[in-house]
Amino acid sequence: SLFPNPGRGEGSVLFSLPHRDDVRLAIYDIHGRRVIAQPSVNLASGQHVLTWNGRGLAAGVYHARLTTGSGESAHARWVKLR
Repeated sequence: SLFPNPGRGEGSVLFSLPHRDDVRLAIYDIHGRRVIAQPSVNLASGQHVLTWNGRGLAAGVYHARLTTGSGESAHARWVKLR
């Protein structure tokens, strides 16, 4: 899940991994341009939260993509308020 949504600055994504894996989070604008790219992190199995700073982004709709090293991915829509 992605929270707060809508949000004004920082955003966070809560997710669970069935096994240790590399995870990368990227945020895209409505034109498909990557506007935030976090470095890949290696995480153990279990529940995790990754946070990003969206304060410098314009108000609008963005898409968060969480990708694992094993090829799995999840997408969520995030609305950035002024």
